[in-house]
Amino acid sequence: MITGIDFIPDSVNNCLSEKENGQNKLFLSEMEIDGNTGLRRFLFDNNTRKIYHLPKGIDSVPMEVAYIEIPPMNILDREGYSEARSQQDKSKNIGSVEFDDYKFIGREIPFLTVLGVDFFVDTKNQEFTQLSNRGNKIDFSSVGLYDETDMFQMNYCTGIKNLARNSTDKNALKATINVPGLWYLDPVGLAIRTKGISGYKLTPTFKEYYNKHQRIFLRLNRPKPDRTIKSNSNGKSKRKP
Repeated sequence: MITGIDFIPDSVNNCLSEKENGQNKLFLSEMEIDGNTGLRRFLFDNNTRKIYHLPKGIDSVPMEVAYIEIPPMNILDREGYSEARSQQDKSKNIGSVEFDDYKFIGREIPFLTVLGVDFFVDTKNQEFTQLSNRGNKIDFSSVGLYDETDMFQMNYCTGIKNLARNSTDKNALKATINVPGLWYLDPVGLAIRTKGISGYKLTPTFKEYYNKHQRIFLRLNRPKPDRTIKSNSNGKSKRKP
């Protein structure tokens, strides 16, 4: 399930097929993959129900776009994956498998939007990563963000889209921004780290933490140097997982 929409894992065609519209497929080849864990991530457009590709030069996604993380196919579709790998005839349609207990769910990775720039909250790797420039990262520890942190401050520079202390541009706008901790930014990711919950099964515990998730927007309406602002969460409307 992805943002409330049912998809069926298809190991033969290496994709996820929408349950109500089998012609709509999300191909694994269009997703990012973590070489260490095999987790896949992709932007998902709730309107088109397709993978969303961020246009070049754009730093923020529309409200209807979510950043999704799913387990490897050998977990999503154990039977189909195993059989697909053992078949000599790769063209044979062996079908897909849904599980009897809890549905697997694509976990929505939260966004932190800082002055018009989207960073995704990567709690697993303990860093904020700019969506449009994956090499631009802000380590949690560099801003004093830990599991138990209630609120932290980010001294941000718009010129480099990173911490002000890393900038040599005297003319770039710099601001000190107050940001709530992981309990608010990524309650699911925090629960995975500290409580050992499954981040990919639609259990009651998952839903409890998912319902706490909000999208955070941090803006300066009237840019001024060295200004402190409070977080403003006009987040997206909640979707039922």
